[in-house]
Amino acid sequence: MPGENYSIEGAVSDRGAVREFTRDDGTLNMVANIEVTDGSGHIRVALWGDHALVIDELDIDSPIQIMDAYSKIGYNDQIELSVGNRSRVIVF
Repeated sequence: MPGENYSIEGAVSDRGAVREFTRDDGTLNMVANIEVTDGSGHIRVALWGDHALVIDELDIDSPIQIMDAYSKIGYNDQIELSVGNRSRVIVF
């Protein structure tokens, strides 16, 4: 459900590259996208800020745990998770 916080655990099934961009206030930020799969399905996850740097530690099938990610409607009107300052990412 969009607008709620969720925690998930699964394996990385797809990963993108880190992209840098300039915010409206002129500061730089970065984002990277991954897909996490478990026995019940898969979900796209956007890793914002310093969390995007975890992409360098990830391979396909890397086990991962994400805590307190915010759910929202994202790409192609699908639910995705957004990992920001209040979230925690653990790569096993």
